[in-house]
Amino acid sequence: MAVDDLARTQRALEQLDRLRASRNGHAGLAAAAGVDLSRPAYALLRRIDEHGPAPLGELARATGMDAASTGRQVRRLHELGLVDRVPSAADARVVVVEITPAGRQARRRVAGVLEAHLRDVLDRWSSDDRRALGELLQRLVDDFRDIEFRPPTPASSVRSTA
Repeated sequence: MAVDDLARTQRALEQLDRLRASRNGHAGLAAAAGVDLSRPAYALLRRIDEHGPAPLGELARATGMDAASTGRQVRRLHELGLVDRVPSAADARVVVVEITPAGRQARRRVAGVLEAHLRDVLDRWSSDDRRALGELLQRLVDDFRDIEFRPPTPASSVRSTA
């Protein structure tokens, strides 16, 4: 791959990361959805909605959060009535977090805003471009999962683009 192509791709990925992690962007999303959820709280709510009830430790691992942050976010979601904390059916000493109907509704409102926004953005694109984007993004995600980091070899070293 040419250095310019690699650098352009790296810059675009960094810009996409910043856009998706932006507090202002998330605030706009939350306002449009009519929910008062932080990004981490939404990530937990989505995880519980998609995969079912889970203990705090499992939620922390699945979302990449530390246990203390997960606990704070779950507490906030519980205060909002979006999740319940209940004893595990398998072991009453273990508390699992489950989504409430209000939580499911809030999650769907946020998902609806996200889907509408993506649709608005991609409506300018041809159907072939949209299809190609979906296929290439999935391929990129799969390859990021499959290929581990390694130090560059001298022949493949790229000059710093930062």
